[in-house]
Amino acid sequence: MKRKRMIMIGGWTRLYRKAVQCGFELTVVQEKDKIKLEDFNYIEQLITFSIDDLNVLDVIRILHQKQPFDCVVSMQEKGLLTAAYIQDMLQIKGNPIDPVLLTKDKVRMREHLVKHGLKSVPFKAITKVEDVVEFINRVGFPIILKPVYGTGSRQIHKITDLDQIQEALSSIQKEYDSNVVLAEKFMDGVEVSVESFTWDGKHTIIAVTDKMTTGSPYFVETGHCIPSSLPEKTILEIKYLTIEFLKSINHWMGPSHTEIIITDDGPYIIESHTRAGGDFIYDLVEMVYGVDMFTLLFEGLAGKIPKVKLKEDRGAAAIQYFNFAPGKITKIEGIEEVRKSPGIKKCQIDLEVGAEIKPFTNSSERYGYIIAEGRTKKEVLENIEAALGKLSIEVE
Repeated sequence: MKRKRMIMIGGWTRLYRKAVQCGFELTVVQEKDKIKLEDFNYIEQLITFSIDDLNVLDVIRILHQKQPFDCVVSMQEKGLLTAAYIQDMLQIKGNPIDPVLLTKDKVRMREHLVKHGLKSVPFKAITKVEDVVEFINRVGFPIILKPVYGTGSRQIHKITDLDQIQEALSSIQKEYDSNVVLAEKFMDGVEVSVESFTWDGKHTIIAVTDKMTTGSPYFVETGHCIPSSLPEKTILEIKYLTIEFLKSINHWMGPSHTEIIITDDGPYIIESHTRAGGDFIYDLVEMVYGVDMFTLLFEGLAGKIPKVKLKEDRGAAAIQYFNFAPGKITKIEGIEEVRKSPGIKKCQIDLEVGAEIKPFTNSSERYGYIIAEGRTKKEVLENIEAALGKLSIEVE
């Protein structure tokens, strides 16, 4: 049987392997420095463009004329829009462009929530200090300023005083092309994410994930744990809200990752993505529920109807990112002992002796992580604590 042809925008070795195992001939768009030698065991064609460079559409169009593609996917935030434009251009299988455009634009998404009667955080699209002051006069302190198209906890600023506005606004506008910035009322509550899988517009909630962050001022994510420890009534409210939202945006296929905050007034959607959650959340989902969302997607694109089946014998799993004191690293010992500890699935430290540690301000600046499993959330966290007790890092 002739193999179907897939375009993958971005990706990594395991993702390439899963696509090939599902019967695809793989064309990958990826930056050269992100490709490993092992990847060539799975990639038939490699196009070395940046994954958000829309000039690649011209190359894909020509290749499609010679040998048609069957589908296009991306599981990386930077590549979602490229994949959606390709789907729209070639009219092949893949996520349609409208849900992708909507979820990537935080202002449009807020407007969409209001239009469809879904609870939304008070917000305003602003371009200058006077806009922010007007918004604060309406909703009060504190507020959040963030980029409209931001990812990875970059440039998130909590504003508690008028003197902070100009510096925060200038910092966001300097880093991002758009002059428009999103102002939101700061909501105090518990943060979770919802991991879902969709096929032909039918949505299945797989997991609700507890989230830990650094808090103010940067709100960088420092850990995730599955399953959530929230009360069942709250979990049901979260699931209902997520499904109503996914229906409203016409998300059609594959994983989605929706971030929610639970306040005294109930759950609010913060943002959503038409991809699996980052920070290895997809691994936690598979460890706890036995669901491989990537393989489900690839099987569906290959012609097999994907069925989400949650395993019955479930435990718990978590990832925790390291947060070391500022200074110069003078010693790192015990990493292998940590990796061999009970319940530990993976441990990676992206530091060497002599490295300077600074407080991180976004997710790309974190210094490594540890992933663990156990029968309960309490046991998982105990496994992480016990393992880290074997790690010796000295900071000068």
